[in-house]
Order: sequence, then C-alpha cells, then structure tokens
Amino acid sequence: MLEPITRPTGTASDEEGSLVTEYGLLAVVAATVAGVVIQWASGGALVTLFNALLQRARDVVGA
Repeated sequence: MLEPITRPTGTASDEEGSLVTEYGLLAVVAATVAGVVIQWASGGALVTLFNALLQRARDVVGA
C-alpha cells in the first residue's frame, strides 16, 4: 500500500504564496486608484461635481 505524501510542518504551500502575491497586487491597484482619485479631486473636479449636483437639485425642486 502507498503512503500519502505529506509536506513537512512549517513550510508554505504554493497556494499561500499565491495569496500573498494577490494581496500585494491588490494593494498596488488600490494605491493606484487612490492616487488617480486624489489627482482628479485636487483639480477642482469635486467642487464642479457638487455644484452640478446642487444645481440639478434646485432645478428638480424649482428653487
């Protein structure tokens, strides 16, 4: 009868290494998106967006 192959205790599996890589890539993507949003917001886009929303709300209400 064949013995099952087991890994030595305390070693990382390929799946655990993949998980670390995925989290690392996710952190890079999140930082990139945050940088783009900050750059967009610092260009005055938020003020323009809020003014447009307020104007639309005034138009709907009739004020």
